[in-house]
Amino acid sequence: MLRDSDGNALALAAEVGRGGEGGVYDVVGRPGAVAKVYAHPPRPDKVEKLSLMASLFGAHPELAWWCAWPEVLIRDDGGQCLGFLMRKLEGQQPVHDIYSPERRKALLPDVGWEFLVRTATNVARMFASLHGLRVIVGDVNERNLFVGRDATVTFVDCDSFQIATATHVFVSGVGVPDYTPPELQGEDFRTAIRSEAHDRFGLAVILFKLLFMGRHPFSGGASGELGPAIRDRAFDYPQLQRRLPHLVPLEVAGADLAGLFGAAFAGPPEARPEPGAWAEALDELERSLQACPVDPLHRVPAHLDRCPWCQIEGALRYSYFAPAAQGPAESRFRVDLDRLADLLGALDSVAAPIAPDQWVGPASLDKALRALDRALAEGERPEAAVWYLRAGGIGLAALGTALLLAGGDGARLVVAAGVGAWLAGGALATWRRRPFRRACARWRTERDELGRAGEDWRGDAVRARQFDRQTRQHALELGAAWRDLERRQREELERMRGDRVTPAWIPVLQQTAVEGSLIPGLPPDRRQGLLVRGLLTAADLNRTTLAQVPGLTGAHIDAVIAWRQSIELQVGAPRRLPPSRAQHAALDANLHHLQENLAHEIEAVTLQCAHDARTADTALQAAWHAIESRAAATLTEAARRDRP
Repeated sequence: MLRDSDGNALALAAEVGRGGEGGVYDVVGRPGAVAKVYAHPPRPDKVEKLSLMASLFGAHPELAWWCAWPEVLIRDDGGQCLGFLMRKLEGQQPVHDIYSPERRKALLPDVGWEFLVRTATNVARMFASLHGLRVIVGDVNERNLFVGRDATVTFVDCDSFQIATATHVFVSGVGVPDYTPPELQGEDFRTAIRSEAHDRFGLAVILFKLLFMGRHPFSGGASGELGPAIRDRAFDYPQLQRRLPHLVPLEVAGADLAGLFGAAFAGPPEARPEPGAWAEALDELERSLQACPVDPLHRVPAHLDRCPWCQIEGALRYSYFAPAAQGPAESRFRVDLDRLADLLGALDSVAAPIAPDQWVGPASLDKALRALDRALAEGERPEAAVWYLRAGGIGLAALGTALLLAGGDGARLVVAAGVGAWLAGGALATWRRRPFRRACARWRTERDELGRAGEDWRGDAVRARQFDRQTRQHALELGAAWRDLERRQREELERMRGDRVTPAWIPVLQQTAVEGSLIPGLPPDRRQGLLVRGLLTAADLNRTTLAQVPGLTGAHIDAVIAWRQSIELQVGAPRRLPPSRAQHAALDANLHHLQENLAHEIEAVTLQCAHDARTADTALQAAWHAIESRAAATLTEAARRDRP
């Protein structure tokens, strides 16, 4: 049983989020709160930190304005801390979805630059409020910051903030190089004690990306790595904007803000502007914004005589602000794997033809074979007439021989008569044996043919089974083609979107390394998967290669491609026009047609297998009965011993 600090029972509802430490759940009866429950009970020092944060919230409930702050600890019946209650975020988007032009136009199509300025102002005020309570964010990064439709901002993962007492500092322990100041680059975040000056650097990076359409103030130099560029204080945006006309000019923000950015990125730690200074300058900038006479979403600072957004559109043919009245075009075709499973399941339910090893010959077959073997083994039965003739012939021959020796008259005639009788018996035996020999030949033939009957039956069964397997294999190939529709869709979308890297920009993109880069919308563990697959630079990234990386969802791939294309835009490549709705509709229609054809073919295979199995079983059963009838007839003939 889970309980809050007052001992009240808590019932968790649906899970609304999950991170590396645990899950976040709705709480029954508390619609404005959620519970963060750790996967493993936190260490004693973590519990002490959470207790300190909950006490700070009790004294300063205004923390809930800016943060999903640990308000009440959650314990089990044994008193073990398992997590905490915090404010529930509703209707807010990650900050990178706000400063990314394409995502912002899709989510908030009716807002202009003043919305980004107001959001930046609120971020500065949030830092000012936290620093006023001696709270150090420490792990400043875009993943922990969310923005509402009214430009309000909220920090999440606040249990990673750095909190200090008079005697102990609970460090943040984590960090992101892109937002880490020069003096902390390469340091071990697990032991680093952050200061307000460190936070001010991360704050300046977030403000810069909000005002300048997601562009990081440090390009990474020749190596493309942000960490070394930050360490060297190589704030190169002022130089880049002179060469790349698509970049938002630094002077759009005004001289005051440009000076603040210069101090934050190129000056020493003590020169970094405080959050209050940022809020004041941003407030003044927002008040100075005027509507552009050409485009109502454009806002022009009073110190400029021309609309910078119109200038960028003219040079780049790309609009940073444009209402997405109908939403982004997309392919709506989805491979129907459930339907494929049903079709293949229907095929599996069709029984195959009788198996060869199911042969059991008729009982009459074995009896007939044994009867034929006995008939052939017994041989010819003796004939009485033959015996008498041969015996009489031998007797006469013997008598004639005796008479011949005695010198009697007629002895030679008697001997001749005996030999003649013996020869007559042999001739009679030969004549009477002919039918028996013919019967033996017939019996041997019948015995051999009946002996082969089982093998012939099994051969027919084997051929029927082989044909059935071949037919079913065709269905499996059709199923593979069905699943392959997803790849075909991906490749066609890639072709339509022009996601492959233009050869002219490969050398530039090869300077931007994936390792160390913060790719909005792609978790760090998934970024590691890119490196394992050999995708080391922005030039290696296209939808075909990304589809081969395990664990990447469609949303992850879209995020990586958007990141690569944003780099192309930053170095001056022309923007790729997205496919039209008509193109998407034509692709969907073609894929749907292919899927329907495959469905009809699999259904035809199922019907063919059922028909062939019935035909084969009928033929095999008829063959079995024919063998049975023939064996019964042979058994009758063998028993009769048809011979003369």
